[in-house]
Amino acid sequence: MLYHRKQKIQVQFDFKENDYLRSYANYNIIIENQTLSTNMLDSNEEISVHQEFPLKLDWALKENQKFGKKGGGKRISKHIVVLLEGYFLAGNLNKSDRYSTQKMWSELTQLVEEGSLEETDI
Repeated sequence: MLYHRKQKIQVQFDFKENDYLRSYANYNIIIENQTLSTNMLDSNEEISVHQEFPLKLDWALKENQKFGKKGGGKRISKHIVVLLEGYFLAGNLNKSDRYSTQKMWSELTQLVEEGSLEETDI
């Protein structure tokens, strides 16, 4: 049911196979190859409506939504991740070789001083 100017308007939808119909008051309704705006409908007028939905079918899926700056921050480069994994795995192999966070940081700064890493990477 569409409501316009506080009058009830009955709209009959003809659904076909694989048709995805949505109705919104702001969109135009296509009636027998003629465009009729929803604000032009008279009360108690019964019409057949074939309307195409203007958005893609998967537009409302959560993984397709883009809000804010998700993922906009600085990322750890892959070669730094490999080094950090090595520091963690060294502690798994031999308990006496565990790296603390300060020791990991000092190892990374030492690699920067040697020139194998850039300071902006860490």
